[in-house]
Amino acid sequence: MHCSGPCNSFYCLGHSKNVYDDDDDDDVATIGKRLSQINVENIEENRRAYRELLFSCGKDLAEHISGVILFHETIYQKASSGQTMIELLKANGIIPGIKVDTGTVPLAGTDGECTTQGR
Repeated sequence: MHCSGPCNSFYCLGHSKNVYDDDDDDDVATIGKRLSQINVENIEENRRAYRELLFSCGKDLAEHISGVILFHETIYQKASSGQTMIELLKANGIIPGIKVDTGTVPLAGTDGECTTQGR
């Protein structure tokens, strides 16, 4: 599917693929838990190497992932090849994006439902 101009990103991504949320799953605390399970120190270089491993899977990754919501640290990181993480993703047809909300808050007038707040 090809989209030109403004459109809903999930429509552009297609329905048969997933979006990987690097912002949610790989913030410093969460990725630190993953790294500690394999006795790897939670420092930026190790987080960068982890993301490079994920994002450099090439077309195999692109068969299953259409887009990645990036953690702010990831936007500025480069792979060992010198390419930015964004360039790695785009080279394989994966759409990079960023999180544009500040998290969830209780939705007034509901029984425990939440909504997100924008930045």
